[in-house]
Amino acid sequence: MSFAKNILAVLLLSSIVGCASGPPRGVRAPYSEAQTQKVVIIQVEASSHFGLTDSQRDALEWNAHTEIASWLVNKGVEVVSLDHSTRYLRSLEESQDFLDAMPEDSLRHTFEPDQSVTKEVEYLRKAGSPFGDVPLLFVELAYYTEGDCREKAAGEHVVTRNVGPSKTCLVTHLRAKLVDPLNAQTMWENHVLMERYSDIDPKARAKNLEDTVHFLFTGKHGLLSLLEEPRESSR
Repeated sequence: MSFAKNILAVLLLSSIVGCASGPPRGVRAPYSEAQTQKVVIIQVEASSHFGLTDSQRDALEWNAHTEIASWLVNKGVEVVSLDHSTRYLRSLEESQDFLDAMPEDSLRHTFEPDQSVTKEVEYLRKAGSPFGDVPLLFVELAYYTEGDCREKAAGEHVVTRNVGPSKTCLVTHLRAKLVDPLNAQTMWENHVLMERYSDIDPKARAKNLEDTVHFLFTGKHGLLSLLEEPRESSR
């Protein structure tokens, strides 16, 4: 496995059913007044192939990474992407220790205060991040399929798009967490499952991924409040 692949921490497939009962979504209270101008994207490797070949899954994860990086850059955020972080880590002797300490369980319950201290939390608290105080944005492809959608899309995290009379659909489920590297606490978390009823072709795949990323970062649970310039208090 190449070094670039090693940066993808292996996570277990998150369950789609019952996601609404997971950790709180949106900006966490201690960071409601924070401002983020730069992030390091760490894309986590899905534990399932979702019926895809290695190359197909790798391409899907890379496309998700690229779409997320593009969205953030368009919002004025400086992004340390996978390519840059890989080259930087390669130059550090302690890089493998950092990678080995990254999550090996579902991102859903990682960096949560009600969980026991895990290796990734312990590492960040003791050794810190190779990227200093720059927040770490972990991104997980939790689920993906091309086929039949569920008859009823339950849960506020599900967004459905109907494009024509097609009975087939694309399902993309993304989860992301922004982590404060200084104390290993979650600053923001959200997840979105997008169902798109349409014929399955490259254009539909790209559009579904674009929409998933859009809803991941916008809305009442989105990241926009951390990206805006602080407002001056009225006098």
